[in-house]
Amino acid sequence: MVDNRDEHMFEMLFVQMIMSLNEAAMIQMGKVVDPQTGQTEKSLDQARGTIDLLRTLQKKTDGNLNKQEKQVLDQSLVNLQMNFVYEQEAAVKQKAVAPEEAGEKTRDSEPAQKDEAGKDDNDDDSSLGKRPGMDN
Repeated sequence: MVDNRDEHMFEMLFVQMIMSLNEAAMIQMGKVVDPQTGQTEKSLDQARGTIDLLRTLQKKTDGNLNKQEKQVLDQSLVNLQMNFVYEQEAAVKQKAVAPEEAGEKTRDSEPAQKDEAGKDDNDDDSSLGKRPGMDN
């Protein structure tokens, strides 16, 4: 038999677990800095797995959660799913743009033109912070 203190503790632990999985998915989508590395990295496959885990919890606990637990889980899933769709669409757009940028102007595709100083416009002038293919 579970007393009131245990029930309250289980509710808090459940909400903490949902929030922990929510944060993990946000880190995996590159939306939040990873506190362990101090960097943002994107792994949509891992994010999808974490979201699927939360969806599984939602399905398996249906009818067994109190109002607050259900609300936290439902809101977390809606937020994560919307962010996932956004990041997935952004990744598709980035893949579509990347080949176009690569084909625009390469060092071998056009002859270099000399500027007033007699330098090729294809020369890398790293002292000015220029990078090949970038208009700085």
